[in-house]
Parts: sequence; C-alpha cells; structure tokens
Amino acid sequence: MKNLKLDLRQRICVTLVCLIMSSGVIIQAVMSYKIDIAQQKEKARLNAKVYAEELRNDFENGHNITDAVEDTVIASNGKVNNFEAVASHEMEDYISSIQLAPDSKVEYIYPLKGNEDGKIDLMADKGRREIVSYSIRNRKVSMQGPFELKQGGYGIAVRNPIYIRQKDGTRKYWGLSIVIIKVPDIFDKTLGALGSFGYDYCLDTTYSPISLKSVRVASSTGDNVKLVNPVSAKFQAGGCTWTLNVERVGGWSSARLLTVLLSGLFYVIFSTVITYLLLRTKKQHKELVRAATTDELTGLLSRRGFIETLTKEMSRDKDKMVTAVFIDLDDFKQINDLYGHVTGDAALVNLANNLIAAFPKTSIIGRTGGDEFCVMIIGKSPDESERLIREAVGKDQTFFFENKKYSYTISAGYADYPGQTDDLKKLINYADEALYSAKLAGKHRCVRFDSSMADIKRTQLGFSFKTLAEGIPGAFMIYCAQGREDILFANNDLINMMGCRDLDEFISLTGGKLQRLCTS
Repeated sequence: MKNLKLDLRQRICVTLVCLIMSSGVIIQAVMSYKIDIAQQKEKARLNAKVYAEELRNDFENGHNITDAVEDTVIASNGKVNNFEAVASHEMEDYISSIQLAPDSKVEYIYPLKGNEDGKIDLMADKGRREIVSYSIRNRKVSMQGPFELKQGGYGIAVRNPIYIRQKDGTRKYWGLSIVIIKVPDIFDKTLGALGSFGYDYCLDTTYSPISLKSVRVASSTGDNVKLVNPVSAKFQAGGCTWTLNVERVGGWSSARLLTVLLSGLFYVIFSTVITYLLLRTKKQHKELVRAATTDELTGLLSRRGFIETLTKEMSRDKDKMVTAVFIDLDDFKQINDLYGHVTGDAALVNLANNLIAAFPKTSIIGRTGGDEFCVMIIGKSPDESERLIREAVGKDQTFFFENKKYSYTISAGYADYPGQTDDLKKLINYADEALYSAKLAGKHRCVRFDSSMADIKRTQLGFSFKTLAEGIPGAFMIYCAQGREDILFANNDLINMMGCRDLDEFISLTGGKLQRLCTS
C-alpha cells in the first residue's frame, strides 16, 4: 500500500473545506437572517393584501355611487329627474362632486358651487377624450387620476357609461355618470391603520386604463422617497392597476445573526477534522479499488475492472452496437526468452499505448491476462470496427527500450454485438475463438468470428503451426482424429489447392470437418 499521507491536492481540499465551511456558516447566518426577514415580509404581505382589498372596496364605493345615479337615468328612460336629491343622498366626505354628462357633456354637477368649471365637453377635452372613448367603447367603468382639482387638492374621476334600452331591444349610449373622489381622503383611514402597525407605505396606480404610466397617489415617507425593499399587493379598480407597497418602519431586521455565527465556529473546526479523516479513508479505499481494477504495468483496466466497466456500460443501453476484440502479442514467450522480461514488459506497455491511440476514446480497453488484451469498440458499425482493427493489427509495432529497437506483431479476433450474438458472455467467447483461429492461421492478422469456429477445440500443442508449415513441403492439414474430426490447421498449399483465400474461407468451405473435406 502506498503512502497514505495526504497529497498536495488533498491538503488544498482540507483548506478549502475549512474556507467553505466558514463561508457556509456565514451563508447559514445570512439564511437565518433571510428566514426572519421572510417571515416578517410574509406577515407584511398578508397585511398589504388585506388593506389592498380594503382600498379596492373604498374605490368600489365610488363605483356604486355612479351606479345609483345611472339607475335613476335608466328608470326615467334617459330623463334627468331629481338629480340633486339622488346626488345629495349618495354624497360622502371623500367625494368632491357627482356629475351627469349626457352625450359626454357635463351638464349636471352636485354640489355646483366651486365646481362650475367642471361643465365641459369631455370628448372635446384632449386629456379626457381617449379615456372616455375607451370607457364607452368597452362599456366599462374607468378611472383617471389623480389630477389637480380646481378648488384645490387632488381627485380621481370614476366614469360609468350609461346605455338606454331602445324599443327594438338594443342599447344606445346616453352619457356618463361621474364621481370625483378626493385623494387621499378616500383611503386615509385604511392607510392610517397600516401606519399604526409600524409600516411605511406608498400607493401607486396607472394613470388610466389606457396608460402604462405609474403615478404616486399616497405615501407615508413623502412623494420623492422610495421604499428600499417593500412587499407589494396589487388590485384592479376602474381598469387601473393599483400597487400598495409596504415595509417595516426602519427596515427589516433579525435578532439571530450573532448566535448563528458563534455556534457555526464550532462546526467549522469539527468539519475540518472530519474532512481530513475522510480523505485519508477515501485515499485508502481508492488505492484498493485501483489495485483491484487496474493493471499495474500498463495502466489499463484489469480483467475485473474491464468486466465491471463493460457491464455498467451495457446496462445503460443494451441496443448499442459493440465489437469485442481479443488481441494477443505474437510469440510473446520468445520475446521474454530472447530479450528478458523487462523488455517484454516494455513491449506490453508499448502495445497498451498503441491500442489507446488506435481506438476511439469511448472504447473500453483492458489487459485481461499475460499478453492478452481486450477492446470493446462502442457505438461503431461492424464495418467501421473492422477498419479500426485492421489498422491496429497492421500498425508497425516498433519501440525503443534502453536505446535498442524492438519490433513485434499482434493478432486479433473479433465478434459483433448484436449482429452475431445478443449475449455478452457469448460475444467474449466468440472473440476469443476468433483470436485462436487467427493464431492457427499464422498470426499477425485479424479474424472475424465465424459460426464454424465454435466447434474448434483448443488442443494444447507444443509447437508453432506456422513454423511446422514452413518446414514441411506439400499440402497438408492437422485434424483431431477423435470425435467429429475437427480440422485444426491447414497450410497455404492446401488452402490454395481448395481455391480458398485464407484459413477462414477454408474452414467455412469445409465446415471445419474432415468428412466435409473428403466429400468436397
């Protein structure tokens, strides 16, 4: 087991944990602060909603007055009777005046004294024409303001279009019933209650239903002072959007901040020590896993690591195309015997690096034992995989070790998933059988699995078929004399005599059986 002292990166990690935990304590303090503020804001928001509804009801009262005047006009079929009596009955302290405007011309005002200038043609007035037209066109009550009143102060106009039913059942526009509301008189009581609960407030509205411009209607801090971080409640009245902003006097505050900071200091120290111990344990575990799943010499996956990685990859997508490749360094024993095991190890390392360079990064590559390597080409078609394998096998496997040049060759057998089998274990066995066939065919080649290879048994021979074939003249083959008489090897003379290009084609032609050859 390697030295388990923390390396530089891990020491930096411990330092970062200390810093992060310190930041975490600060964040926790801030979060506690925010929670307290959020609770305060939620309470303020509920209050804002309640009082916004009160304000909406206040404005609805103005709307109701226009309805009462409208009813008298409709009841008299468009004639104005007892206007002053009705208006005086509906009059409130927060009302500046109640008006009637037949055909959009203000002719009746209560009280008239002080409001004489209010008798105007609304459709001829540039500041009112568009809003009045909107109200008539959409048959909706509209509000406009606040604007300065002639007699002083500010007001908001509530205009309600009146339609008289005709004999044919249709409704014809008659004029407008209008109420001029004094601000802030209408909502002094409502907003005053907010102030008594310790809140600052401001009330804004769009100037009219056809305007996006927002204007300040009332504020506890003055018209030019904005609340820093208020909560808001919106409501609709007279086609306008009203916004009530509320904030605690003096701003939002929390009493838990210092307590959280002090208690957090203990957790910083505790967490730093725990992190140090965990990193030591993790490093030990990582070293054990690495030793179990990684080949120490080449740095590739070991057999166990290869199988685990492949199983995990296939479990994610069982429908992907995979080509299994078994690769063997030809005559590796001779390399060890001639040049020594250190040189043999250098050859294995060189081959591992060549395989990494030859196959896509998505491939799974492992040294599964001795001089045997396995590659899983993921997501490539069989033709693409075959090209990659042939290029890898045909590559000049030359390397330098201790200022000496060495060369070797490799053989490969491969099989395709799911083209040849949909079973992972069979796929690996097929690739292994194909590699064995490549070895029998003379090495330094790649062979794709063929179904005829499945019955070829591996007879343990103490000599090289290639060497034997080079020393014996004429056409010959080697077969198993027992059982089903499986053909194990045929030299080039016999292969050519049968009109075949290579051993694979010869095996395919004969089915790998002596009996088939005799009847051919």
